[in-house]
Amino acid sequence: MISLNVITPEEIVSWNPARRSESLLLVPADMEIAPPVGWLEIARLEKGSLPASPVFSASRFVSDDRAGEDARHGAACVCCNGRSALVTRLLLIYQERARGSRAFFRHIALVVSRDQRTVVLEALRADEIVCSLFTPETEE
Repeated sequence: MISLNVITPEEIVSWNPARRSESLLLVPADMEIAPPVGWLEIARLEKGSLPASPVFSASRFVSDDRAGEDARHGAACVCCNGRSALVTRLLLIYQERARGSRAFFRHIALVVSRDQRTVVLEALRADEIVCSLFTPETEE
């Protein structure tokens, strides 16, 4: 499984260069961070993708700028139906990695504010598909 580390901007610097070189840094579009250096790849989340509470919105739609296509499968797809924007984005990133259209990362560092960390971690751990592909954890 791929480790999915929910970290704060302050914790970015604690990742050593070797770990960064095999990791994808996932940052919300509306979050300002120090210029990241040494990461295998950096991706941005759309504004509003992070949950405000442990219960995700069931019908957020997300598009992927890289492919120019919708990030979802068909309307009846079990892995996409009723997923939050964050989970949908994570599943898309996983698919791109498997297909070779994204770097082969071993870790994902999802950057959130300190007050969002618990809510985001709980929401990720509550999603069965996320937990079958990733290991959501914190650096604490």
